[in-house]
Amino acid sequence: MTRQTKGSSLNCQAGNLTRHATSHYFGSVKRLLLRLGLIALTAVPGVSCESDNDGLNPPPKRNHLKLNNKNAPAEQSSDFKKVVVHKKQNSRIHADSSNETQDTIVMHLLDLLPKAKIHSHHFKPGFRVMKTNKQSIPNPWAYGQHRSLDRRVIWHQGKTSKWHSRAALTLPVPTSVTWDIKVPSNGRFQMDYAVGKYVEGHREAHLTLWVNNVNKIWSTLEAGTAIHRLKRWRPVDLDLAQWAGKTIQLTLTTQGNAAKPNQRITALFADPVIISRTQETLDNVLLVIVDAQRADTLGEARKKRGLPRLFPTMESLTENGVSMTQAFSLGNQTRPSTYGLLASQYPTIGHFHHIRWNYTVAMKNAFYAAQPPLLPQLMRSIGYRNIHIGDNLFLFDNTPIGLDAGFDEIIDHRNPLENTAWITDSARSWLQNHKDERWFMVLNYTAPHRPYKPPKESFDAFKPALENIQGFSKEYLGEIKWTDQHLTKIMATLDELKLRQRTLIILTADHGEIMDSRHECWAKNWKSSCLHHHGKTLFDEEINVPLVFYWPGKLEARTIDHPMSHLDLAPTLLGLLQMTPVAGQMGRDLSALIQTNKSTKEVPIIAEARLSTGLRWQGYKYIVHDRREHIKFSQKTLFDPRRSLEELYDLNKDPQELNNLVLSAKSESKQLSKMRNALGQVRAELARRFNHIQASNSVSAPPVPTELIADVGEIWSNFRFHKGQSQGRFEGVISCDGEISEWDTNSPGIRLEGKKELRITLDGKLEDVSIRLRTKPDDANLQVNVQLDGKTLGAHRFYVGAYGLKLLDSPLLITHKAHHRLGLAPKHGPATIAGVDAGLFYWRDTGGNTPESEDLESAGQIDSEVRELMKSWGYVN
Repeated sequence: MTRQTKGSSLNCQAGNLTRHATSHYFGSVKRLLLRLGLIALTAVPGVSCESDNDGLNPPPKRNHLKLNNKNAPAEQSSDFKKVVVHKKQNSRIHADSSNETQDTIVMHLLDLLPKAKIHSHHFKPGFRVMKTNKQSIPNPWAYGQHRSLDRRVIWHQGKTSKWHSRAALTLPVPTSVTWDIKVPSNGRFQMDYAVGKYVEGHREAHLTLWVNNVNKIWSTLEAGTAIHRLKRWRPVDLDLAQWAGKTIQLTLTTQGNAAKPNQRITALFADPVIISRTQETLDNVLLVIVDAQRADTLGEARKKRGLPRLFPTMESLTENGVSMTQAFSLGNQTRPSTYGLLASQYPTIGHFHHIRWNYTVAMKNAFYAAQPPLLPQLMRSIGYRNIHIGDNLFLFDNTPIGLDAGFDEIIDHRNPLENTAWITDSARSWLQNHKDERWFMVLNYTAPHRPYKPPKESFDAFKPALENIQGFSKEYLGEIKWTDQHLTKIMATLDELKLRQRTLIILTADHGEIMDSRHECWAKNWKSSCLHHHGKTLFDEEINVPLVFYWPGKLEARTIDHPMSHLDLAPTLLGLLQMTPVAGQMGRDLSALIQTNKSTKEVPIIAEARLSTGLRWQGYKYIVHDRREHIKFSQKTLFDPRRSLEELYDLNKDPQELNNLVLSAKSESKQLSKMRNALGQVRAELARRFNHIQASNSVSAPPVPTELIADVGEIWSNFRFHKGQSQGRFEGVISCDGEISEWDTNSPGIRLEGKKELRITLDGKLEDVSIRLRTKPDDANLQVNVQLDGKTLGAHRFYVGAYGLKLLDSPLLITHKAHHRLGLAPKHGPATIAGVDAGLFYWRDTGGNTPESEDLESAGQIDSEVRELMKSWGYVN
């Protein structure tokens, strides 16, 4: 799509711009939700242009009801937390930058909507701008009442199985929206628009854009097409140069009358922005994620495996970039791995871990309330357009299985047998339309995912190279070859547009794939086998992924063997762009390692599956399973839940992970104990790195309004007294500063005294004793005064949340404000291991968000459209 340009021919002198890249957490009465992307653009003093009245009529004055903005937070307000993406001090983005080099940054007007003046007689109690359905949903990150206007609009085009999601301002007719904007030098206004209606009729809508209620800079008269027939956006590109350096009122109006009383015309404005050229440069970022591609298909890992050089474009990136040979995903499935990569958080802490496919409404609300520092929103906050192009249904919040990951635009081609070419075409077209802007693109190729059915012509030409290859599905390699051929086209497009030299390209995968027949298994929970699949184990086959940073002229080619997790990817990307990591990111900034190969301390690598957690540390792999895990391996030396819920592998002696030392007669008990202790140390480290809530009662978390608790369902507090290696004699009191309204336990040693105290007297006969309770109010504080074997239970034996983080200091006071968010966990709570982790575990759940019985939904519990798509991927039968 080519933009049509319209605007004043008056030129202004271009001045330098100072960028304040900020992102705010807005608080409101209804919810505390992340708002990222507010960018203040300040022109250099002395740059000015005279405004020109073109003599057109201003928008008519109307007596409309004003949308209530009184709850919009002010800068001094204490009910929201401000998070800033800072540029590193005394640093240059590029060593070869010159004064002539310019960059384009983007100001998103949807982010400024809470401070805009909005008028319409439609805004009455119960009014909905658009129906909420699969084609239109409120932006879950939007602030307060503006969620009804700030929406995700999703259109389906059948020829290429394309679902196109846009961030859109949706306005009924008539409405006016006015922003106070300081226009940057070389500023331009851009958006796409469409007009639709809900009932038949032939009345038209008049759309107009005004400056200072005097200058009409754009208008159009449109007939409303039926909403369900809207398929095409129309572009607008306007020059604002004559107002450069001045603060203006920018007013967007919709006018017109419905043909019938029950008719309503709605105007849709996709991602209205103001873009500007600046002297400071930041390169574009292209993150290529190839679904299910193993690390040993590229680079040094490929050479060790004995594979020939099969994928020339990927190999070229690997050979000319920084290749991380020991890179690991956060999980063994697309959904948790992708969210974790974008948020730099572990699934169990980031509120997106689930053993089922469908998220409950309560779980979704908990995820949004947790305010994860999502990479698309962070990039947006420093002036990038962001887009995801691929086939990833999990990024759409209009289904029960998906969450909104903060992308302003998503192009999804949902046909696993044909989508590779469509994904490439969409990416090339988008790059051509946005070549002069700063952008962050996630390009997600899914061909190597099951089913392995590469195009016949491509595969036939590739077969001769596969004759002597063993231990791989040849069709799987054929799918990677097909992907590589299309990545070649993407690189050619970057060259044609002269973008390669100013684009940081990151190549990775969301997880790997089981190819070793000795790892064959049957997963009863998921009713599927392990071979030529993923999502069942935490072997390196499933979590060791390629990771390459390619940046011409900025990064020297090298291979690095230092372990790196996808947890580190987002902070490292910000570091490479000379930005500091932000609050909530749990990963490390390894940009110094990548730029200079600077020695860096090795830290444990964690991966999380639905019912297991893996720790990779100092040459060993330790895996602990939930008691509900039912996997049967054909190889008898691997995991056997009848004998143990643990696995331990010596990766130096047993790199293929074929001998579980826990089952061996010569089990290394000292090493097993060491890895168990290491898991506890990792928990403490995670608590330290998760800097929203630090390991101290004295540090307060961002406030969570009590109204939010109603949104996420009933809140239950859970305690588990775990005997471990102790005698298990727990004595003491758990008291509440409110009332204990409901409670249950599996031990007669727990009794309620009055309405505020639970008296504990346990003799150690049971390995685990559980308490489940509700309080009035839900946000009541809980005080724990307990002894274990005659000694006061200290903070080092008190574990919080799904991951058992050590968050408290003595005395053990659980405050709603500080510990509610990290306390949220699945109903069954964190995994505990017999003989270790003696102490008290605490977590909160939302009233059965993880059922204890079945692990998979029945066919009737998964949306039929979603189920068919997931069936095509081999996820369900």
